[in-house]
Amino acid sequence: MTTSFHVPGQIRRHVLKKGRAAAVTPGEVHLYAACQEGARALESRGMNSLNSIDLSLTNAALGAALEIARDWLTSDNGNNVMAAKSLLKFELEYEPSDPREIRHGIKMPKSLSGYFVIPYGSPSPYEKESETIQADMGRMSWTTTGASGRVRAETLGFLLRKMTGMADHPHPATSRAAKKFASTYTGAYETTQKLITSYLAKDETALDFTEAVHGRDEPEGEVEGPAKWTSGELRAVMNLTGRGASPVIWFGGKAGKKSPYPREWRTVVVTSLGSGKYQLTDMETERAVLTASLTSHIHWAPAETAGPPLVEGPERQAPEEKSAAKPELYEPPANWVELAEEGNTPQARAYWARRCEEFRRTGK
Repeated sequence: MTTSFHVPGQIRRHVLKKGRAAAVTPGEVHLYAACQEGARALESRGMNSLNSIDLSLTNAALGAALEIARDWLTSDNGNNVMAAKSLLKFELEYEPSDPREIRHGIKMPKSLSGYFVIPYGSPSPYEKESETIQADMGRMSWTTTGASGRVRAETLGFLLRKMTGMADHPHPATSRAAKKFASTYTGAYETTQKLITSYLAKDETALDFTEAVHGRDEPEGEVEGPAKWTSGELRAVMNLTGRGASPVIWFGGKAGKKSPYPREWRTVVVTSLGSGKYQLTDMETERAVLTASLTSHIHWAPAETAGPPLVEGPERQAPEEKSAAKPELYEPPANWVELAEEGNTPQARAYWARRCEEFRRTGK
């Protein structure tokens, strides 16, 4: 089944420029075909190819388009940011296969939003929260009259818990707003949580069957690699989205219920392929080991984390030595790094990320 959506010209041309070969998932393939059809329609009307046009998209194609739009929110190209925001208004109409990715549109009045806003240039108050909460709160729209945005169930639950404590706030307007927020969004949150519980239960059943047949995917013996590592979304990798960014990290494989532990560790360089896709390339073999999106879960650690060689032997360097071959000559000021990570807007974060990268190369 398809639905008509008004797709900005920048996004449609971006998809066509990447070409059919870049379309891997069914959603990307359907999106590419719809963009081709849109281009033919514009040509038949004698209209400019940059014009926006209504496209008939499948649910999967809409999801692929939204991935591009979310990636463009941090672009330093103002036209791309505007196009992304224009498309993201359809975010609530997308039905993801994983209910944890369902978005809920929320609003807060001024009396409430002031307690959640991220002050410009200040450390994020959500840095100790999950990657999902950090991403959702970072994408909220904050104005002098309040705040609005589209958040996932995990973030909505986080906000509802905060509202419980604010219901007895000494300021009457804040207390009323907290109670109204809770009464407005608790039902939607509980409905989504039921979907998530059912989804995870099915996933766990499939995992139990797989383990019964093949055994659990645990490391055999001690796995060589960094002393400390984490499992989470690719978006957590530092300096991933700045212009020319290509961070080097330890990579221990995809993470998930069927792969709870890292397997073979290797050092990889992460590069953007556009359209929200990233390629992880083994620095030793120079071969791509994974193509992923910002929401892909991996086992990883910063490349500077010390660890033993992946394979012992005089002919192969340890990962620590390989990363040392590509040193950062200058360390940018700490407040620049904070602004690049915690800036109040995507544009601000993109600007300071570029300044940090330039400082690392030139020292000024």
